[in-house]
Amino acid sequence: MPPTLSVAVLAAAAAAAAAAASATAPPPIFNGSYWAGPTLVRTSAAHAAPFTSVSATIVLPSQLRVPEHPASPVPPPPDDRYTVSAWVGLDGWTGDDPVAAVANVSSAAGTASGLWQAGVEMSVYANGTTEFVPWYEWVPLDPVRLPASTLSLAAGDELRVLVQSSSDGRFGNATLTNVRTGQSYSQLDVPAPQTWRGPTWIVDGRSAEWIVENATDAAYVHYVFPDWGVVRFRDAVACAADGRCVGPDGGVVVPFAEEEGGEDEDKGNDVTAAEGVQVVITQVVVDGVRYTETDVRHGGGGEVCVKYIGGN
Repeated sequence: MPPTLSVAVLAAAAAAAAAAASATAPPPIFNGSYWAGPTLVRTSAAHAAPFTSVSATIVLPSQLRVPEHPASPVPPPPDDRYTVSAWVGLDGWTGDDPVAAVANVSSAAGTASGLWQAGVEMSVYANGTTEFVPWYEWVPLDPVRLPASTLSLAAGDELRVLVQSSSDGRFGNATLTNVRTGQSYSQLDVPAPQTWRGPTWIVDGRSAEWIVENATDAAYVHYVFPDWGVVRFRDAVACAADGRCVGPDGGVVVPFAEEEGGEDEDKGNDVTAAEGVQVVITQVVVDGVRYTETDVRHGGGGEVCVKYIGGN
């Protein structure tokens, strides 16, 4: 679910967003209870076309562990699991956040801002059993979880995820592929959900995200984090309706064929900042204790590393 900010945090983050003039400047940090990872937000509708696709290869942890110091107890069996989700999505950072307010991008009449996302739910039970379940979701609808017969995942696998929108955010595609096995699943031309006598929940491309999240069960109760070590998002790219593509650090991504020498190289401090786009880094902090650490790198396709630090 999208983060909610207090008025004080709104003002502080808005000031930080305005001060960050390039992709090489330290991005503002938002400490929340559920999200960890980078978000790209349109800060100027005049200088940034809406995002219409976001993708990455999610490298699943080689091992999930029961945490040494869990944030809270887990229920008794059979619900004694520690769970985290990793996903990519469009329009997760909207509503009360400061940068979207600065952007002053309003949805068309009869619509509301949804969240179109896809990824993997990763769990370890108290007895050490693990499971990895791919899924896609158009909020406010519930996620659609894919059975292993449709798309099977295991520890250490690489899951390529592509989320796209079309027709002004009224339709979407989601493709999930196990790079190791070649097994793939696509859900195409998914219509934006419409609530009865309510709005159509479009994605108008305000933001793009690569997120590790404290997932919820069917009753919307948050699970307890496992110790996942590190989750990596490789070749992370978000592309806009005008064809411009941006990495998770806010730098313009040069197509592979145009890289100097034909190599996918890390350009370090020579990153060209994408005009009209702001990076916000989210971290999970609960009761003053930080549970995650995020590192973002730029290259032909960006890389995001979200580490579990377990309150250390």
